[in-house]
Amino acid sequence: MATATLESVYYQALNSLLTPLAESGALAPGALGPWPAGLIVLETTGWRSGRTHRTPVVAAALDDCLIVSTVRGRRSHWVKNLIAQPDVRYWTGDVPQAATAYVAAPAGAGVLGGTGDLPAAVSLIWPGLVCLADLSGCAFVALANP
Repeated sequence: MATATLESVYYQALNSLLTPLAESGALAPGALGPWPAGLIVLETTGWRSGRTHRTPVVAAALDDCLIVSTVRGRRSHWVKNLIAQPDVRYWTGDVPQAATAYVAAPAGAGVLGGTGDLPAAVSLIWPGLVCLADLSGCAFVALANP
């Protein structure tokens, strides 16, 4: 139990430092020239509480989607939130974007939300991300604009 508490405290402290950077847009995908990855703020609805949560995450642009990952898999609360409620918003700077989250998470979650709405480039790599999630315990998320 002490490890989970230490992990939670660590990520809360890290998020409190990264959120202002992500909110500024200075490190958003594409903000640093041709580099397609950067920080965004992901807004989810709590799977238990129903409250709104804002989490800074690293995202990479691919086609018309953003790809986000976590090595914590289902232990990440934002992943649990996306599984329960895939309609989300994210910010690149002060510009909100509505999105649908497609989640590949370990332990049989597979693809949530189907893949029919994913852009072609993301659809091509998605089966590999689903397989990698099951093998590695990581979670992968594609954020697609509706």
